[in-house]
Amino acid sequence: MIMKKIFNYLCLAAFVTAIFAGCSKNDSPENLPDSSVIKVSFTAKSADPLTKTYFGNKESAGYPTIWSENQKVSISLNYGSAKQATVTPSANGKTASFTADIDATGATAPYVFYALSPAAAAISWNSDYKSVQVDFPATQTPINGSVDEVAHIMTATSSSFTTIPDAETNVSLSFSHLAAYGKFQFRDLPETVTINGIELTAQDPVAGRFYFYPETGELVANSVGNTVSLDLSSVTIDKNNTTDFWFSFKPVNLEGKTLKVSVNTDNGKYEKTITFPTGKGNFQAGKVATFTINMSGITPGSDKVFKIVTDKKQLLPGSKVIIVAKDAAVAVSTTQNGNNRATASVVKSSDLKTITNPGDAVQIFELEAGTGSYTVAFKCENGAQAGKYLGSATTNNNYLRSFDSKDGNTSFSVTIQDGSTVLLSNGDYPRYIKYNSTNTPPIFAAYTSGQNEVVLYSQEGTGEGSSLINDPPCPTPTISYDATTKTVTINCSAADATVGYTTDGSTPSQENPSTIISSSLPIVFGITSTTTIKAIAGAPGYTMSEMAEKECVVSTGTETWVKKEITELQDGDVFVFVGNNGSNYALSNDKGTGNPPTAVAVTVSGNALASTPAANIQWVAGVTYESGNPRIVFYTSTAKTQWLYCTSTNNGVRVGTNSNNVFACHTSKYLIHMATMRYVGIYSSQDWRCYTSNGGNISGQTFSVYVKQ
Repeated sequence: MIMKKIFNYLCLAAFVTAIFAGCSKNDSPENLPDSSVIKVSFTAKSADPLTKTYFGNKESAGYPTIWSENQKVSISLNYGSAKQATVTPSANGKTASFTADIDATGATAPYVFYALSPAAAAISWNSDYKSVQVDFPATQTPINGSVDEVAHIMTATSSSFTTIPDAETNVSLSFSHLAAYGKFQFRDLPETVTINGIELTAQDPVAGRFYFYPETGELVANSVGNTVSLDLSSVTIDKNNTTDFWFSFKPVNLEGKTLKVSVNTDNGKYEKTITFPTGKGNFQAGKVATFTINMSGITPGSDKVFKIVTDKKQLLPGSKVIIVAKDAAVAVSTTQNGNNRATASVVKSSDLKTITNPGDAVQIFELEAGTGSYTVAFKCENGAQAGKYLGSATTNNNYLRSFDSKDGNTSFSVTIQDGSTVLLSNGDYPRYIKYNSTNTPPIFAAYTSGQNEVVLYSQEGTGEGSSLINDPPCPTPTISYDATTKTVTINCSAADATVGYTTDGSTPSQENPSTIISSSLPIVFGITSTTTIKAIAGAPGYTMSEMAEKECVVSTGTETWVKKEITELQDGDVFVFVGNNGSNYALSNDKGTGNPPTAVAVTVSGNALASTPAANIQWVAGVTYESGNPRIVFYTSTAKTQWLYCTSTNNGVRVGTNSNNVFACHTSKYLIHMATMRYVGIYSSQDWRCYTSNGGNISGQTFSVYVKQ
């Protein structure tokens, strides 16, 4: 393996000659074509003859390094969209070359080229702020005698040009190190140990994403962390070892500050916190700080063993847990990116049931009761987010952030199924915590669907008292009635449910002889006269449900449409959805995909519609339950071939076959579209629209359903 690319000495500049081709000498900034692509050829030379090495043996000028095979550099013109150029080192490693097709469209004088290596460290370039977002890696795999390639970060800025350089112009780039480097040794370990990983946790941020401003050299924190993890492969050392462990930091001055060193070994975890004296611990860009850690008298602490959670009853107040990707060896880390959480490596046992000593970079959460029934809150115990609560965003985004206090967005229902732990936030914008393996780099965030499953691991010996999440009530049975055929259907969404029901108006129970019990669902039967049906349900993993009740009216010739709450809708109900903004308007079903549904004026008499509604305002309910909350589809007919849906615009309520067709009743009693998280309401008494809040044009409205009896 050939290490990185840098081709001079730490603390010394490195020079690159650039030869440009592909732009005529006659082209000027005033008459560049609309699409101007310049072929840029770079040749890099080292100032002194060097042997091919990683960080080489220390010489008088520093530690020599050279370009490596398969290295890529990020190159930008005037902070515009960057190109990645693959480096080709020469046979002796003294020089290297790379080319890139750089798009000069829209570029104006002065023309300046900026470079960052490795390319993977350049997250994005920004021409408005004249900056590049740089990732200082929190996980590094050092090699013998050198830091990890991805942590070996350099930058360069060209001279300024008034015209686009032509093929005869040589452009020189002077590279300098952006990262600071360090190496250390252990002294007086009490025994021979095999090291599997080392974590360095500083008092100030040393890793993560920073905005770099080349013109000033300033680094500004974006989403950062205080821990760098060194991923090692069973390095065995004894008390007299001379092994160097290399690492890279974002430049930081730790004089008078602490550095916690955690060493994960086969014999347990050794920890020591050192305080750098004055004049020591200043990690400067392009320099190597060296130090020794005396481990005399340090004994391994007790292993922190985390076991996979297989039953939510294991989740007790005070339990220490970590959130881990089900099918990857990573957990939620202590690094809070702007809108998501970074990952930290963990080692799972061969049977995947335990994780031992997950390390300081892994976020440990202490469980508390959430704000909603049957929910938990994840309070951060360690790292920069300590004391805050993990939660989904308060808007329609996939954000996973840290909050100072508990609310619905930081309270999660927990379901364990198929070897996964389903964590669903309980706020206005329900989201699932998931692992996104396709993001670069992978992250943990909150999503409405998709992505990769997670699991919880709980630390042995933590937590006390009774479970934070007892068995929830079984989903309430649904009672639907077809007045045309005089047929009643009773069902329950819980798996393996058993339903008890009565037809004489009495309350169903085991003691009531009128109770009919059946586990063969759905239950379907006919009636000949108006009947009050009452039903309860039970299922494994649930307590007894709330009672459902429905009066099934056998019509004597006149239809009645009775007022209900949205949450009282049953699957198969025929209903009219009515809003009131001072007057009563029904939601029409006949405008298709071209226009929003009309607001049709209706008359209400007491607790019912005053007359039989027209067919164009009648809907058929499709009702399912999620965590005990109804999810509703508005079908235009019993054929269920078209339905109500919303798009992400204010004038986006439509009828058609768009798959985003699920609605719920918000706590404010507004109808909310689950895919877009938009509130549905009456616009100016003319039609129905959807908005990102329930204020403004639809403020103060109330809603009901009128169900056909």
